[in-house]
Amino acid sequence: MMADSMPEQLLGGLGQAVLDALPGPGGLVDADGTLIVVNGRWREAQPTAGLEDFAVAPGENVITALAQLRARLAGHEATLAVDSLLLALDRVLHGTSTREQVSIAHLRGWDGLTQFTFSRLPEPPGGALLLIADPDERNASDERLAIALTHDRLTALPNRTLFIDRVASALARPQRGEVTVVHLDLDRFRLVNALVGPAQADGVLAQLARRLAGMLHAGESVGRVGDDAFAIVSEAIVSEAEALAMAARILGRIEGPLPVAGQEIVVSASIGIASARRGAVVAAGDLMRDAELAAGLAKQRGGAQVAVAHDELRDASAKRAEIEQALRKALDRHELHLAFQPEVSLETGRVVGAEALLRWSHPELGNLAPATFIGMAEETGLIHRIGEWVLRQACKAAASWSLPADESTLYVAVNVSAHQLADAALIELVDQVLGETGLPAHRLCLEITESVMLSQLGTARETLSQLRERGVRIALDDFGTGYASFEYLLRLPIDLVKLDASFVSRLVSDPHDRAVVEAMVALSRRLGLLIVAEGVEDEEQRAALAVIGCDVVQGFKTGRPGDEASLLGTVWRRALGMSW
Repeated sequence: MMADSMPEQLLGGLGQAVLDALPGPGGLVDADGTLIVVNGRWREAQPTAGLEDFAVAPGENVITALAQLRARLAGHEATLAVDSLLLALDRVLHGTSTREQVSIAHLRGWDGLTQFTFSRLPEPPGGALLLIADPDERNASDERLAIALTHDRLTALPNRTLFIDRVASALARPQRGEVTVVHLDLDRFRLVNALVGPAQADGVLAQLARRLAGMLHAGESVGRVGDDAFAIVSEAIVSEAEALAMAARILGRIEGPLPVAGQEIVVSASIGIASARRGAVVAAGDLMRDAELAAGLAKQRGGAQVAVAHDELRDASAKRAEIEQALRKALDRHELHLAFQPEVSLETGRVVGAEALLRWSHPELGNLAPATFIGMAEETGLIHRIGEWVLRQACKAAASWSLPADESTLYVAVNVSAHQLADAALIELVDQVLGETGLPAHRLCLEITESVMLSQLGTARETLSQLRERGVRIALDDFGTGYASFEYLLRLPIDLVKLDASFVSRLVSDPHDRAVVEAMVALSRRLGLLIVAEGVEDEEQRAALAVIGCDVVQGFKTGRPGDEASLLGTVWRRALGMSW
């Protein structure tokens, strides 16, 4: 284990803070007796040359050092004390004791630091916490250690453990009134990290903490309960209206500009509210969970909003948990399959490509749309396994299709999520799948959405460039719904632009939308990009797109999603001129 990660893992995410709060020299010893990390007091207290009775540095073995010390002290009265130290450490490291203390008063260079304490650490990986301290100083530092264990180091607010304890105390008060938890989850805070860097982003969090603390009234407490999440518990709120009013004040307060590194940063938050009515028996963890669920709902609605936890939300959460568990088993149970929707040339009427669309047929829940589970797959990390399965199945299918001679370049389009694009192994996976299936690279098209580009622009450009060099086509999906669409056309290595269906649906009825589509098509054509319009459902839309100059259409008008047989039937009918 790396030295800098060991204290964080073993001491609950506050490893170095805990070590620094110890009342004397202290460090972590691994299961073999090697000193891994130490605090500042240990380094300061190490004896100088000539007083090296017990000088141990990180990387050296404490057991070996004690054995060497015992050899040097042969016949000295401290020999028995060193034997006691060796025995105590052995008991702790080998699990026969959880805590051992030995006092020594004769080691040169350690005057006043006479009490050795060994405390066993959890397994794995095991080991021990070693402390050398004067008993009087140790008592004086208990408060410092308690603060380090219960407060957030950056903001000095109560951490999640202490905050939940305060919620529990409020709920346990005799004849208590209503107890309300307000959970704040900052929106897209990773963008602040990307803009100003982690150190300055920490400054933003510290400023927000001060703003929130400054809003508190009697009967209220605020804590930092996550990396970019805060929570307030209130015993002063007596109605949902008051809770909503408080949330509105919080939104207004935190959205004020925050000066950081010569810039003004503006952030927003999704807020969830959960309340325990007077007399209701509610666990603190459950109340926290409900507030977090509500905050998640507010985030799904676009952020900078407020949601209140009701029974419907809890039921939805339980349903979501059920779906998540089923999704983990869906691949093994062969419940996932692909549907293919044709993409048709407006000029020739022939099929030029097909988008692979993921479908899930659950034996009890029925057919589930991707919108029901793709977000969940991304949150849980299952998207990597599912994405690999989709890519492999789509390529395997496309390589096996019996196509007319003129359709030998027909491509299969596969959607790639932000998580997949950020994975350094994506290029290797694509190479592997193309090699296994025998599908030529030019017959694979990877579709990337604008939201993916927003968070992964630098990584996306490099990864997509390497894929395009191999011959893989790249499509920008849902074009027109993001934040910097035209910039993407100029800066990214793409071949196709897919106009979002929302523009197509209003193309005939709304002159403004028609003008926007015309501008998009004109710019794309000047850049030499193929333009695909999604969501084409009737002849009027198809005809209007043909006049504007769109290249390819996709939608119910030209073919619904279906199995491979349905797709190939459409390909051959159109190749033979049997339908538009």
